[in-house]
Amino acid sequence: MERRLRPGASLRDGQALVSGDGRALLTMQGDGNLVLYEYFASGRRAHLWDSATAGSPGAVAHLQDDGELVVRRADGHVLWDSGTAGSAGAELVLRDDGDLVLERPDGRTAWASGTRLGYARVDFRPERDGFAFPDAFAGVVATLPGVGDVAVCGLCGGMAFAALDHWYAGVPVPAADPSAPVPDDVPPDGHPLTEHLRARTDDSFRVPSAARFAEWSAHPDHATWLYEGVDRWCTEGELPRLVAELRAGRPVPLGLVRARSLAEAGENHQVVAYGFEHDRATGRTTVLVHDSAAPGVEVHLTSERDEVGWTSSVGGRWRGFFVQDYTPRTPPPGPVRAAASGGAGVRGATGPDRREVARAAGR
Repeated sequence: MERRLRPGASLRDGQALVSGDGRALLTMQGDGNLVLYEYFASGRRAHLWDSATAGSPGAVAHLQDDGELVVRRADGHVLWDSGTAGSAGAELVLRDDGDLVLERPDGRTAWASGTRLGYARVDFRPERDGFAFPDAFAGVVATLPGVGDVAVCGLCGGMAFAALDHWYAGVPVPAADPSAPVPDDVPPDGHPLTEHLRARTDDSFRVPSAARFAEWSAHPDHATWLYEGVDRWCTEGELPRLVAELRAGRPVPLGLVRARSLAEAGENHQVVAYGFEHDRATGRTTVLVHDSAAPGVEVHLTSERDEVGWTSSVGGRWRGFFVQDYTPRTPPPGPVRAAASGGAGVRGATGPDRREVARAAGR
């Protein structure tokens, strides 16, 4: 289907424009209403905008040569117009971000629906880009800024950082191949991969943002007279930052906070975020993450409208999350996963070059 309507063209009953990624659809309905819908991964759709012309079966949406978009009844009566006459040559474009715009030949916008979609997703796939074994490393001690040495739940930070290193470099993660030898289960102590993950875990706690593990663990969810609290820090500060990163094509590591005191700081966690979706109708917000505790699974962190905290689809509740500082590093040489049947070998042959994305981010 087309994503743009050119001057002189029309949309009749059942005809539609579709955004490049298929997530937004503008359709001329049989009842005469021109409606813009957002489609979610579940297949459910939500209403974004309409011309408020229902009740006029057979109406047609027509883009006039003078740049005005009109919905006209079969007898020629205009039911709705964009008010953009005088913008000759303008085209109606359904952008990937969900905004429906009348775009002049010089690129300026004559009219817009103002309906950006509530989603973003990067081509990071847990089953392809994450490690195949679970984070079941035991006896790991990390140095947390502001806390000191604490026992942490495995090498989640290292597994998140290392997976991103491979993604940005366009190099597949090491395979679970006994001949490598990287066993199907967790690599043993002393294995080169284990030591690399330990080093990257240390790196994940040396970045400035890691201090938030201690800060957030020591503060309540709700605002006080002095602090905004974990919930607002997350939803008003870190969630918009995450969405901006994803819309720029960058998956990022997240620090998940569960602890409610410095003594519990080892209960916090680190994952890779690669997607976001907000359902305007229900108020539900979902963040898609790769969680090293659940290899190969698309994990959802969800928060309902006016809800404090986030529920993981693989179990557990988190008080909030923050985007961790991260700089890609060149992955160490070693065995790599063979190409999946029917797929490409090393990633990066299609889509944006990950190195360019990293450089554009100033990393």
